[in-house]
Amino acid sequence: MEERELKNGSCRVRIGEIEIEGDADFVKSIFKKVIEAAREILSPENSNTAPDMDPKKNSQALNKATDPTEPGTLSEGEVRKLIREFLERYDIKKRNEAAVIIAYHLNKYLNKKEISPEDLKKFWDNKVKPPKPPKGFSQLLRDTSKKQWFEKAGRNTYQISPLGIHFVEEELKRKLAGK
Repeated sequence: MEERELKNGSCRVRIGEIEIEGDADFVKSIFKKVIEAAREILSPENSNTAPDMDPKKNSQALNKATDPTEPGTLSEGEVRKLIREFLERYDIKKRNEAAVIIAYHLNKYLNKKEISPEDLKKFWDNKVKPPKPPKGFSQLLRDTSKKQWFEKAGRNTYQISPLGIHFVEEELKRKLAGK
C-alpha cells in the first residue's frame, strides 16, 4: 500500500482500492486523474488481450494520476520547455496544430483560460522548425477557430475548445502510434 500526504488531503492506493481524503475540490481533482489512469490501463490500445495485471505497472499509473502537480504550479520556462518537447515529439508541421498545442499547455499548466495573439507569440518557440511563426498571430487564432479548436472568448481572445483538447490528448496520440 502506498499513502501520500498531499497539499489538500491524502490518497491511499492499494490494488483494487483507492481512498481519497480531503476537501471536495481536491477529491474531485484526484478522482478525475484516477479515472483517466484507469482508462489508460484498460484501453484497447495499451492491452492486446486483457488489462495488465502487473500490480507495479498499475500502481505506477495510479501514482501518476495522484501527482499533486496542479495548474499554476509550473513556471513559464517549464511550460515553454514542455511545449517544445511536445512539438518535437509529435513532429508538428502545421501552424494551427502548434497554436492549439500552445493553448492546451497554457490552459493546463498555467491555468490560462483565455489565449491572446500575444500569448501565442510569447510561447512560440523559434527553435522548433517547422512550423515557422506566422506573420499574424491574430489571423492564426481566427483561422484555427474555423477548425473549431478555439472558441471566441472576448475581444481578440480565444479559449481552447473541447474539440481542441481532444485533438491534443487523443488524435495526436493516434497519429504517433500510426507511424
